[in-house]
Amino acid sequence: MATGENRNPYWWLKVETFVITNALRQYLETHTIPEEQAKYLAYVENKIITAIDREQIDNQGFARIHKTYWQDKMGSDYRANLDLLVSIGDIEIDPSYCFLSPDATPEERETFVPKCKGFKLTDKAIVSGTSRIDFKKKRVIPLKAMVQDASDPIAAYVRQCMEKLEVNPELPLPDDATRASIIKRHCEKMHYGAYSIRRGKSSGRLFHPVIEMPKEGRASLRHKSGEPIVDLDIATCHPKLLVKYFSDPKERAQYVRDIRLDIYSVICATNRKAVKERFCAYLTTRNRQAAWLKDSDVAKYFSQYPIFKWALDAGNGLAAELQRAESRLMVDALGAFCKANGLWFVTMHDGCLCLAKDAERIKTKIDALLFDAVGVSANVEIKLLSEVTTLPTLIKVVENKSTAQHEPQATAVTYVSVSDETLCKYWANVLTIQLDGKPSYFNKLSEGMRAVIKSDVARDRANIERQYRQDLLAVNARKSVRQLCPTCN
Repeated sequence: MATGENRNPYWWLKVETFVITNALRQYLETHTIPEEQAKYLAYVENKIITAIDREQIDNQGFARIHKTYWQDKMGSDYRANLDLLVSIGDIEIDPSYCFLSPDATPEERETFVPKCKGFKLTDKAIVSGTSRIDFKKKRVIPLKAMVQDASDPIAAYVRQCMEKLEVNPELPLPDDATRASIIKRHCEKMHYGAYSIRRGKSSGRLFHPVIEMPKEGRASLRHKSGEPIVDLDIATCHPKLLVKYFSDPKERAQYVRDIRLDIYSVICATNRKAVKERFCAYLTTRNRQAAWLKDSDVAKYFSQYPIFKWALDAGNGLAAELQRAESRLMVDALGAFCKANGLWFVTMHDGCLCLAKDAERIKTKIDALLFDAVGVSANVEIKLLSEVTTLPTLIKVVENKSTAQHEPQATAVTYVSVSDETLCKYWANVLTIQLDGKPSYFNKLSEGMRAVIKSDVARDRANIERQYRQDLLAVNARKSVRQLCPTCN
C-alpha cells in the first residue's frame, strides 16, 4: 500500500489512487485486512464519493451505481465487500430501483443507468472526512485504447486533436483527495488513449476526459509539439444565449444593456460568484417557484421582464435548449471551422482549448458566431492552460514602431514561450520602476520596444498584479488580456 505520490516519471501509472473516508482508513489501520480486499473497499467508497462530487445522485442523495461496476472490479463476490462497508457503518444502500423521470435534464439522461441500487455515505463516514490512498500495482497493465466512432466528423476530429496531447510525467496532484482521484483516473485514460468522445443525445455537447477532469488536471496537459495551449471561454455564455428568447424589443434592449455591463454584477455587486451559481440554478431548475429560489435576487431580477418571464416559467425545457444552442455554435460551427482550416482545438462546452498561435483567429471566429446568433459580442476570455497551478510561461510579444514617445504602435504579434526564471527576472525589473504619476518606464527587451500581454487569470493570483492594475496598466478590466505599454529609457 502506497501513501502518496513521488516525483519519479510516470509514478501515477504504477499505482491505483482512491479517495476514501477517514473512517475507512482507521478501520484498515486497526484491522488485518488483505491488501486486495482493502483495495476493493477503497474502490467502492471512491466510486460513491466521486459520484457525489460530480452530483450524479438522486434527490435522496443516493448514487445509482450499476452492479457491473462492482462485478468487473471485484468479481462475483462483490456483495461481501458491500456488506462489510454497511456493517462498519460507512455506507448505506437503497435496495429500490430507480427509473428516469419524464422531465429529466439532458445531463441526467446521459449519466442515468436504469434499474440499479443506490449507495451513499453514512453521516458518521461523512463527518470523519476524506483522504487519498494509493495501492501499488503488482504489474502495470496498459489500459486498452478505444477506437473513436467516425460517424460524427467533429467528434472524430476532436479525438485526433486530443491524441496530440500528453500528460506531465510527474503529474502533480492537488491536496483535495476527491479531485486528485478524478484527475489521476482521467490522465491515465488520456495516456493510453482509453477513451472515446461521446455526444450528448439531447444537448449535442461533446464529453471527453479533458472536460470531465478538474482544472488542476488540465494544467498538466501539454501539446506534443511544445506549443503553448490556451483556454478560450465565452464570458457569461448562457445569459448571452438567452437574448434571442426575448420577444419584446424593450425588454430585450434592457437585458442586452445589463449583459454588456456584466449581468451578474448588475444583479448583485458584492458577490458575483454566488450570483452566477444562482443564475445557472434558476435557468436549469424544473421548479423555479421552489421556496429556495423564488425569492432570490435572480428571480426578482427577471420579474422586471413580464413578457419574457411568462415564457421562462412555462416549463419549456429552456436549459436543454440553451445547451443545444451552445453546442451548435461551439461544437458544430466552430468545430467545422477548425477542421476545415487544420486548427488544433478541443471543445470545452462554452469554450475550447487551442494553440496560443491560433488563439486570436479562433477568438475572432467565436465572436462572429455569437454575434450572428444573438447580436451580442462574445467577450472571449483567454487563459494559459498551465496558469492554473504555475507561473505563466507564455508572453505575447508585440513589436512596436513609434514616431512619438509613449505612443507605441503594434506592427507584428508573436507568442514566445519563456522559462519561469526568465519571466520572474523580467517582472523583477518592472518592479524597480519609481512611479511618479507620469508614464512609467521599464527596460527595453531585446530587439526594441515590446508589450507583454498576460492572461486574465493572473490578476487575482499575485499581489504585484494589483499594483500593475493601477500603476502600470491602462486597460479595460473586462478585456481578456492586459497590456503593458513600454517606452524607451
